[in-house]
Amino acid sequence: MSKFSNMMIAVDIDDTIKPYGKPIPQSNIDAMRYFTQNGGLFTLATGRSICATLPAVKELNLTGPVVVNNGATAYDYAKDEILFSTDLSDYAYTVIKKLMERFPTCGIEVYNGKKLCILRRTEMTDMRLKRFDIGQMIYEYGTLESCAKPWQKALAAADEKTADEIDGFFRTLYQNKVLFMRTSPHYCELVPVNATKADGVKKLARMLGISRIFTAGDHNNDVDLLKAGEISFAPSNAIDAAKAAADVVGCHCGEGIVAYMVDYIEKHLI
Repeated sequence: MSKFSNMMIAVDIDDTIKPYGKPIPQSNIDAMRYFTQNGGLFTLATGRSICATLPAVKELNLTGPVVVNNGATAYDYAKDEILFSTDLSDYAYTVIKKLMERFPTCGIEVYNGKKLCILRRTEMTDMRLKRFDIGQMIYEYGTLESCAKPWQKALAAADEKTADEIDGFFRTLYQNKVLFMRTSPHYCELVPVNATKADGVKKLARMLGISRIFTAGDHNNDVDLLKAGEISFAPSNAIDAAKAAADVVGCHCGEGIVAYMVDYIEKHLI
């Protein structure tokens, strides 16, 4: 049996496996290869869509499945196959309609598989498209009625003050019908109930017959993921809520949290 057999490492992307807007540290790439070459499974657990996650997948040369859309979807890039997908309920469509009426300046995006539909275009949605311009993003501009359903995720993008107000609005919703996540100072997201990163990672692990899960994340939408790990890690740059949920606070994301994790697992858990 290989050293890391029956083990999965699942990590967030931005400000966890790499600093926001910067390349993945080589130490993380080397540690990921060492872990997988010795029997482990490495995956990402991200709020990004299928297409927006592809740059990180390519940078890592990752061949296994990845959990995207904040846990609603698992996608195998090598096979171009959705392994599972959890859809937003009809209630979410009503929420988005109310959101658009109440906050007329915020950008609105909804996701269906590999497709992105922009319900309201703003400078921020244009910026996001440019950031993720990878040649495979399938997107369109549409309306609530015209954008293909079902959706796995909806995202509101706004200035920080408006995002704070959207945050308050979302928290008045029926939490048994839809999950709200504040994923950055500017982004507020709706995902299906039972479709957190933790749910997605655990579902993927069951599908693959893996029982030992180690996780890392830095933000609010990583808290459940951190609680789901046998041992979980937060980089030193993580917000306080993520640090409190983690078992171990490691190095800064720019110094290589995956390398830190693999070294810890090898020294203490084998």
